[in-house]
Amino acid sequence: MKLTVLLAVLVAAAGCTAANDGRDSLRADSPAAAAAAAAACPTDWHEHAGTCYWWSGGYVLAYGGDNLVGVCSQVHASAEPVSSHDHATDAFLLSLVWTAQTWLGLRQHAVNRDDWFWEDGSPVDYTNWGQNEPWKGDHCAYLGKLGDGSGVWESLNCDRYVSYFCQLQP
Repeated sequence: MKLTVLLAVLVAAAGCTAANDGRDSLRADSPAAAAAAAAACPTDWHEHAGTCYWWSGGYVLAYGGDNLVGVCSQVHASAEPVSSHDHATDAFLLSLVWTAQTWLGLRQHAVNRDDWFWEDGSPVDYTNWGQNEPWKGDHCAYLGKLGDGSGVWESLNCDRYVSYFCQLQP
């Protein structure tokens, strides 16, 4: 209810008009929609492309199987490990971190080790693996921040202690 009222106020403030079909519309990529999503993100979360992101900062954990799923749900009841589906999202996530390694919500399947999956169930429709990655025997993926500020995905044993991302839909 609060989000609906907020969107209505933002639509009115932005001067949006009814679409050709007579229904009110608010484009997902409009400044008003971005402002609404940012306003809907909890404190200490950051909005990008309609999704709220949280970084653990100096707090680290071993991925340990489903551990990251449980930890994100403790950060916020609706949160889940992060998935990235384009370079813009990778760049945004990199802008949040100051550590060299941050867990993504990407893991290898236990049976078919050539397949990777996002913990949120979304398709793996984009990858940004570094050279010679993923490494055989490493079953979890992290976003690695390189010295030049760019980043690539690398694989790592899931029992390593690394910072992590969570995401949620506002």
